[in-house]
Amino acid sequence: MQSIRVGDLVMRKSYDGDVVFKVVALTSNSALLRGVDYRVMADAPLNDIVACALPDCPEGKTSKGASRPFDTKARSIRAGKAQ
Repeated sequence: MQSIRVGDLVMRKSYDGDVVFKVVALTSNSALLRGVDYRVMADAPLNDIVACALPDCPEGKTSKGASRPFDTKARSIRAGKAQ
């Protein structure tokens, strides 16, 4: 079994890799996941996820660079700097 770490990009095998997630937390047998392109949280057993490097992620399932632009926009809104 491959080693999954916090921060890795992964896909769920049981859902045919429909969404690319970032691992945000790990337990001994499961992972808490946050969607890269979609605002979604999920959990999955470790044996159901597979690592996915950005160049290898399926076309259209993640933005190149995964910069999370909506996080940047949310921080600027909270800081009162939104335009």
